[in-house]
Amino acid sequence: MNNLLRKTALAAAVSGLAFAAHAQDTTNPTASAAPDAPAYCDTPWHSIDGNDDGFVSKSEATGMMETRFGELDADGNGEITKTEYVDCMTRTGGQTAAEADRNEQNFAEADANADGQLDREEFRQAAKEAWDRNSGNISTQMKDDDSTTTAASETGNDDAMSGDQEQADASTTGAENDALLVLRRYVWLTPDEDETTLSGMSEDEAAARSAVTFNALDKNNDDIVDTAEWSERTPQSGMNEDWASADFDKLDGDASGAITRDEYNQAQSRMLDETTTASTTAGSSGGSNDDASASTAEASSNGEAYNDDSGIPVYIYRFHTF
Repeated sequence: MNNLLRKTALAAAVSGLAFAAHAQDTTNPTASAAPDAPAYCDTPWHSIDGNDDGFVSKSEATGMMETRFGELDADGNGEITKTEYVDCMTRTGGQTAAEADRNEQNFAEADANADGQLDREEFRQAAKEAWDRNSGNISTQMKDDDSTTTAASETGNDDAMSGDQEQADASTTGAENDALLVLRRYVWLTPDEDETTLSGMSEDEAAARSAVTFNALDKNNDDIVDTAEWSERTPQSGMNEDWASADFDKLDGDASGAITRDEYNQAQSRMLDETTTASTTAGSSGGSNDDASASTAEASSNGEAYNDDSGIPVYIYRFHTF
């Protein structure tokens, strides 16, 4: 079983929410979902950042937990059984990823402390940097080429300007291709998806897909990806059934074997409140050995406290919900 998911307050607070879609009509979530919306149980990278600001606010998370109840309750009888819950949470198990170029040579790009293994934080950070590079920072990287072209234009040298522009265009294309290649190592792609899927991918989706990749690579569920696991080019995804079963037991407060909507909402709201407290206090507490506090301390140190005005950064949220 995944130790991080089992022991962190953050994971407990939002466990399972990563599969949620935007909040719709909370009285009948399934009926009000958009007709072309992917099923919550089948696609683990629904958008959770409703206003696309890079953060998941408590209100966004609350809306999602209300929405997802309808699909978890597969037979629509107003209660979620353990079978329904585990089936939904492990539905994507067995999916095989499209091939990605992961090997011992490029392992070092993510192994920040050079200890020969990747923990979730290292993988998360490397995935974020890969997404940043692919999603707009390429233009910054091409600044020198643009400056050269501008200088040629100012001198009136048309031939030089034309040559410099072609060189800049080629350099930009090369940087874009390289950025996509690196991002592909971290984010989950199905065999029928390619670089087109990566181009313009939102932070929210990239974070979700990269968290799926980490779990798929971490075959022994020890929260570490070693060089052998990293080198797997086509890993299989899947949520851990033991984890899903244990998570159900947490939500089933009265141990009746079924979770009612009220019971579900109360449990999730309580967990969200605990997460809010942990996130807003971690930065001033001087740190903690708890994994959740460590991650939220990072957010707080950057002024990214979890509240309705900002929220947990999408990448941190996503990695702690898988």
